[in-house]
Amino acid sequence: MMWRVLRAAWDELFTLVAVSVLWWAGMLLIVTAGPATLGINAVTNRIANYKRSGTEFFWSEAKRFPGKAWVLFGSMLVAFVLIAFNLWFYFNAEGWWRYISVVWFWVLLFYLMAA
Repeated sequence: MMWRVLRAAWDELFTLVAVSVLWWAGMLLIVTAGPATLGINAVTNRIANYKRSGTEFFWSEAKRFPGKAWVLFGSMLVAFVLIAFNLWFYFNAEGWWRYISVVWFWVLLFYLMAA
């Protein structure tokens, strides 16, 4: 099972690099940030489900659902801001409350890996 995953990751490595470059280029402009996020999520979803993927799926999904793209991007941004605020709040707290910031740091780390 693990070899199948590693083989799929190696086969799609150059596709992921190309899509990542497209995503970073899309993040330069605030207008294209939402569709770029939806595009990269669509490509990685296809890779995770062992379907054919490529940059053409990035462009087709980015153009097809602009409303959903902004909802996805907005919800990811709101979640990041809330987790970062909790980390800041508990880190600046007094007493034993400060130790809760370690938990929020790990939550932020896992969120950044998943998002």
